[in-house]
Amino acid sequence: PDMYFYGSTLLLRSFLLTLVPVALQDAGAQIMMLCAFLLFFSLLQSSTKPWRSVMANAVDSICSVLMVLLLVSGSLATQSGVETPGEVLSVVSILVMSSLILIVAGSLAFAMCVVLMSRRPKFSWFICHHKAAAAAQARLLKILLQQADRKDRVFIDSDDLKDLDELFNIVKSDVANFVTYLTGDTLRRPWCAGEVTTAFKASSAKVVAVTTPSFLEPKEDELNNLDRYIDQDGGCSLAQYSIHLEDVKWSFIKLLDAETPRVRVRTDSLSTLKFNFVVAEVSKRPLPKQTLQLPPLPNDSGLVAISADQGDDEAIASASILVSKLQECLHQRMEGGQGEPLCSLCDMDLSDLYALADFIANSQTIIVLLSVGTMASPQQLVAILEGGAIQVSWGSECAMSPIKSKPSAPDDKVRMVIPMTLPGFIFPGVHFYSAVLPGMLPMHNEEAQTCVRAFFKLIACPLSTHASDQLLDLQAADVVARVPKAARAKKLARASSADGPIIKELAMRTAVNASGSSRLTEVGVAAEDSDDEDMVFSV
Repeated sequence: PDMYFYGSTLLLRSFLLTLVPVALQDAGAQIMMLCAFLLFFSLLQSSTKPWRSVMANAVDSICSVLMVLLLVSGSLATQSGVETPGEVLSVVSILVMSSLILIVAGSLAFAMCVVLMSRRPKFSWFICHHKAAAAAQARLLKILLQQADRKDRVFIDSDDLKDLDELFNIVKSDVANFVTYLTGDTLRRPWCAGEVTTAFKASSAKVVAVTTPSFLEPKEDELNNLDRYIDQDGGCSLAQYSIHLEDVKWSFIKLLDAETPRVRVRTDSLSTLKFNFVVAEVSKRPLPKQTLQLPPLPNDSGLVAISADQGDDEAIASASILVSKLQECLHQRMEGGQGEPLCSLCDMDLSDLYALADFIANSQTIIVLLSVGTMASPQQLVAILEGGAIQVSWGSECAMSPIKSKPSAPDDKVRMVIPMTLPGFIFPGVHFYSAVLPGMLPMHNEEAQTCVRAFFKLIACPLSTHASDQLLDLQAADVVARVPKAARAKKLARASSADGPIIKELAMRTAVNASGSSRLTEVGVAAEDSDDEDMVFSV
């Protein structure tokens, strides 16, 4: 598009080439002038590269050079006083003309192949999503779709988009199935609105809507005022891409219509199984046979456990992504290559906080994914308290690196606590320690503060779920480097300060919300007596 003026250059070249025989009578002068014009415009074309594809620019340059060679071979037949054998002239002319014919024919054949191949979509799936709310969920859907059929290519912008200006063109011509993953603000994002409109108005892709509990359909007055409904501060002007708000409104109505296939993310499951159900319904494959009932915690000791908030779909998806990244590396490092080194706590029944505390205390390594709702999750707080207690047990002087500071410790005593931050997590500040935590655990505030502060002294690794797959590989490699190279422990001695009384108080202050996940409550009404079981709390 930046070379819009090159059409005038082509017209000028054609005019000058046809003007040469009229202006000059001498054959030699004509040939020299024609060669000069051809070489000049060939140099101009090579420097500006006006055509879209590299192949087209190369063919243009080669044709110009061959035309110059044809003129040079033709000059051998002029009356220059030098006799040139007819056979030599014939061979040179035939070679030049044959080259021109082959290049033109080859270019046409290549163009036809490109057109025929372009009819087959480059991507089997395109996942439209709001990065801030569903980056990990979209990536997990990509992983599961590719596991179901390894031939499928799945587009998510973090991995496959190089230029934002090409985004709508990809939706228009390179996608077979368009999945709209609807969270709270998906349709408010201008890029998502443009993708949905392009999928309905200019693409032959099959559209499927996946709705999450946070999604609310836009009301009629919002559809009539899309200029205010759509976030105009997203750095995207839909009018720039010839996408009008009338078309966006029609596409939104079409997306939410009963004719468009719709898949709902299940709320009766707190594990990654809900995403397996989504993929099965989207791709029209048989539903998973697993039961929705979560299995109990394993009895094995010395595992690498990953803890995440079961009440946050983004945290659950992040844990599953991390498992897929760490699985192969850690499995190869296990002694004899036997057993399952990883245990994702999101896929386990964590209703018994005592069992969870014992399991974490007996794990070789505990990886805690810190998400937005972590500090309100009783299971996550148990992991933080146990992780902090492990650091306290090593001593304050070695809280930053317990493994290296105790080189003589036997393998069955080695424990590593690795915090990992997800996008959106805010580290607790003064208000949390002075007001929030005492409200959660008023009876054991001092012990809880000691463990929580010890936990957050550890250097956290980021898990950038909104970034590219290559960056996630590097971050996973950083985690693997921190996991101690030790055999699975037979029985780890409990080294935790978060013992029974604290867990009991956590269990008392746990409330189950409508989605089935549990959340901590703060102190409401003080107890009339000192008996723990008679205390009354409000959410």
